[in-house]
Amino acid sequence: MQRFSVLRRQLSSKALEQTNSERRLFQAELLSGAPQELTQHAVRIYRPANTPTQNGSARSNHWRIDFDTMDKWENSLMGWSSSADPVQALSLKFVNKEDAILFAERQGYDYWVDLPKEGVFKPKMYADNFKYSDKPLRLMRTK
Repeated sequence: MQRFSVLRRQLSSKALEQTNSERRLFQAELLSGAPQELTQHAVRIYRPANTPTQNGSARSNHWRIDFDTMDKWENSLMGWSSSADPVQALSLKFVNKEDAILFAERQGYDYWVDLPKEGVFKPKMYADNFKYSDKPLRLMRTK
């Protein structure tokens, strides 16, 4: 059993070396066969913010790619907004920023990266609500 685990480790290290050497940049748009209009997209790479009602950080550890929408028009019959862009509602998820950038470069997309704004945590204590202050009292109105 131990022999198989050593062999597995050797194979996995060889696979890692191969994937690192294969990560060099190549243009996937040349091989995809997609029309030229579909390969010329601008994408935004960003890390989504936490929802304001939740304090957990479980769903904000990833990076996303959103496609910039192309021309839209208004449907004259129904008044709906229409578009011929097939990727306008597509959003891709990545583990880290580098993978998202590598994907955009391989596909030949123009991209920009929106870095997340880190909030400043100010520690507060409940006892501060009852501290003595020389300033005039603040009047709170409920109605």
